[in-house]
Amino acid sequence: MRYLVVLNQDQSNYDAKKIHGTLTTIQGVTDWWHYLPNVYILDTGLSNIADEKKIADRIISQHPGLLFLVVAVNLAQHNGVLPKASWDWINNRIRGAFTFKRT
Repeated sequence: MRYLVVLNQDQSNYDAKKIHGTLTTIQGVTDWWHYLPNVYILDTGLSNIADEKKIADRIISQHPGLLFLVVAVNLAQHNGVLPKASWDWINNRIRGAFTFKRT
């Protein structure tokens, strides 16, 4: 399952490095996409209906007061203007090719 996480960029207490560490180390996250500021796609081995809650709970516990949205996404339905590496990541997920990023 893949989740889109959108963070509020206008908060004064926003620490990009700390939130990056939080998102990329959530248990079950196997890979991540972060080609746009304050936007992540988390690729997980998680598969039940409460997975978005697990992600949200981790963000809330590490960054109280941070405004954000977590939503499941279908990467097969996509369009936009992004760098080639970004599209490569997305297209590899659709084809089932997995690579693992390390923070």
